[in-house]
Amino acid sequence: MQNTAAASKNARNALALLFCAYALSITDRMILSVLFEPIRLEFGASDTQMGLLGGLTFALFYATLGVPIARLADRQQRRLIIVFSLALFSLMTAMSGLATSFLLLFLFRIGVGIGEAGVNPASQSIIADYYPQQRRGMAMSVLAVGAPVGMITGFLVGGTVSEYFGWRAALYAPALSSCAVV
Repeated sequence: MQNTAAASKNARNALALLFCAYALSITDRMILSVLFEPIRLEFGASDTQMGLLGGLTFALFYATLGVPIARLADRQQRRLIIVFSLALFSLMTAMSGLATSFLLLFLFRIGVGIGEAGVNPASQSIIADYYPQQRRGMAMSVLAVGAPVGMITGFLVGGTVSEYFGWRAALYAPALSSCAVV
């Protein structure tokens, strides 16, 4: 009985950390949309460039790397994949705040997409190990709630921090928060 309680506690702790990792990845993804106008003004970017920055740079690498990273998660230590992913997308988000040109910002956002591609596949694989089939749907639902929580956080943090400290500081905020989870 005690082993079952310990396993259940470990599963809840793992789910809480995976939830935080997923919410942070969504925060990093969504925060940019709040910052489009000050970024566009600073770099003199066109609407097309801003669309590429917010869509293609992230989505192309996130989508294409998701499958190979999921295969890697089936064979390697998934915790390390998540830690590496968190560290990479957090670093790239912080580096986005240091960008001195639109091209550098574009490249850093590609790095964000690459980093975020590892969080979800590895998280789902870990949940499948920790939760029996009859409880797995609930655990996956808790993980999925990380998306709207991260979205709301990205909009609130991005807007508030940008208003008072500028768009660059708004990109540093979630990157620093990720350090607590890593």
